[in-house]
Amino acid sequence: MQGAELFPGCRVLARREIDGFYYLGTIIHQCRGNLYKVEFDKFGPKGITFMDTVQPTCQPDLVSLASAHRHSIIPGDTVLAPWEPDMRRYVPGRVISGMELRDPLKIDEGLLGLQVLFWNGMTIHVPKQLAVWIPASHYEQIIKDLRRYSSRPCCSRVSHCSTMNCFEFPCHQCDHPSLSSIPPCHCSVR
Repeated sequence: MQGAELFPGCRVLARREIDGFYYLGTIIHQCRGNLYKVEFDKFGPKGITFMDTVQPTCQPDLVSLASAHRHSIIPGDTVLAPWEPDMRRYVPGRVISGMELRDPLKIDEGLLGLQVLFWNGMTIHVPKQLAVWIPASHYEQIIKDLRRYSSRPCCSRVSHCSTMNCFEFPCHQCDHPSLSSIPPCHCSVR
């Protein structure tokens, strides 16, 4: 994603450090380089209110909703989409049926949504206009990150911005041996 597509006031899906999933939010400030401050929508899964709704987030952990919604979705495409009944957490998946043309000159009448095979093996119907197209390379990276996160759920160091190369802070919740194997940061913030 190009930096010009990300600016204060831009609506985004951004990875939360608490669980590695993506949530709706708004960029409130561009810090330095590829680092942005994101204010997440107030409610998390199942009506839980997050105590800290502002988080620094690197560009690779952000998806501009305006840019992504300009891209049509067809079977085989990779997306971020909500997978739980409350529709608040977004995870990667691959579209197995349905399509969204997203042509501003045409009305998509009769569109029922998409069938999406999610990264965890679940297949779920996603109502129309909720799935967000992402490049296949981004999809693969998110899955790798989620797998690393799920192998050490007590640590919230999955975000590219919270890796050791961006922010030097220890994981206070555990002494997991795989912390030294966290991949390098994808952003230029140092």
